[in-house]
Amino acid sequence: MPIKVTISGGIVLEKCLDSVYFKVDTSDDLDARTTDIGNTIEITGRVDVDFEPTAELYSWALIKPTSGNKSDVYRQVEVEVTSNKDNKLIRKVVFPEAFVVDYLENYSNEDGIGSFTLFLKQKKDNNEVVNVSGG
Repeated sequence: MPIKVTISGGIVLEKCLDSVYFKVDTSDDLDARTTDIGNTIEITGRVDVDFEPTAELYSWALIKPTSGNKSDVYRQVEVEVTSNKDNKLIRKVVFPEAFVVDYLENYSNEDGIGSFTLFLKQKKDNNEVVNVSGG
């Protein structure tokens, strides 16, 4: 399935992506539905010169929030998953104010290609504006 990730600030990933994992998380110890919901995206891919540059992901993860850099810390992230067969949209998820929870890179001498995992979360006070569409 083709996957495309677009992150505000000019980051577009397609060729380097391996998988995307979406999670809507609520507390497990409740007896009724809660308003305390967490929306997360886990993106995994490869780090190599033959793919899109991923150093900007690492740089984004390093930004410390201050009162003047909100647009650098919180970014719009759009993920589109389409079918291989007819290129129809299966799922589109937009987090308008995503931030980096964790960022990992891994390298191996044997493979010659690195891998990355980017863990994103939607800013909690804007969960109601997360947009989901598709088949």
